[in-house]
Amino acid sequence: MRNAEELLLTGKYTISEVAYTVGMSSMAYFRQCFKDEFGISPSEYLKQLKTKFSTLPF
Repeated sequence: MRNAEELLLTGKYTISEVAYTVGMSSMAYFRQCFKDEFGISPSEYLKQLKTKFSTLPF
């Protein structure tokens, strides 16, 4: 799941592409494993990151 997290953070891949890249053909299983590891779904994880970075002053 850490590898999946890194791929998501690059912003180059969709959640489906990341799941497939890390060897999971079932999105439901990937979503559950991600949630077990990080406490939230992959889509919520990305939403939180976008919100966090959009509020940073530059």
